[in-house]
Amino acid sequence: MRFTHKLIFVLLAGFLCFASALSAEEPAFPEPQGFINDFAGLIAPSDFQQLNALAQALKQKTTAEITVVTLKTTKPYDIQDYSVRLFEKWKIGKAGKDNGVLLLVAVEDKKAWITTGYGLEGAIPDAAASRIYRNIIVPYFKKGEFSKGILAGSIVIVDLAAREYNVSIEDLPKLTQQYVRPVEKSPLASFIQGLFTLLFFVLFFGLRLGLFGFLLLGTGRRRGGYWYGGGLSGNSGGFGGGFGGFGGGFTGGGGAGGGW
Repeated sequence: MRFTHKLIFVLLAGFLCFASALSAEEPAFPEPQGFINDFAGLIAPSDFQQLNALAQALKQKTTAEITVVTLKTTKPYDIQDYSVRLFEKWKIGKAGKDNGVLLLVAVEDKKAWITTGYGLEGAIPDAAASRIYRNIIVPYFKKGEFSKGILAGSIVIVDLAAREYNVSIEDLPKLTQQYVRPVEKSPLASFIQGLFTLLFFVLFFGLRLGLFGFLLLGTGRRRGGYWYGGGLSGNSGGFGGGFGGFGGGFTGGGGAGGGW
């Protein structure tokens, strides 16, 4: 009998230790606090308010939902896996439309990921999500400007989602000019482009124009540009509403991201 009691005690203790270790390794999937969930404390108060206003306006005008989540780490999950799991847990986007977007940042892992719902994969395909991350967010993150990088990336996401529904969001043009920086070409890339342009004109137009005409043409230089092209919609409407929970959307795992 005493042996049986000891065996039960050992098995129970072993089970509790195993469960404790498992729970320690398992990252928490927190409950949403709103559209903007800054668990890692990366977002400045003024940027937080702007992000929240954009998210509210987008939902009010389109039913689409964007949420931002910052964490210290997603380990032991890969950030893409964690992002999809969190999206499914929170059910971001309206049920039946699946028009949600999650921007997840894990600051200690130095990784971020954009996950889109089924309904916005046309407006924000994987290639577009990748460009938002690499061209808009990463330049800020590399300088330690996490709050501005999150805001800039969210501005572009909101713009693309609004275009999908053919609506305009107040202040987007102004915010884009302020935060969404053009992608500047490196001096080496500009030199190489100029060299190829020079060779092209020499080979194909040099005989017709002559050297003097060619020199008048020059190679020119274009200093970057916004990656998605085109202007934003004009101002109309305003911010309003609040967070009442997400609407029941799903994702197929579309999106992009990486490290910085």
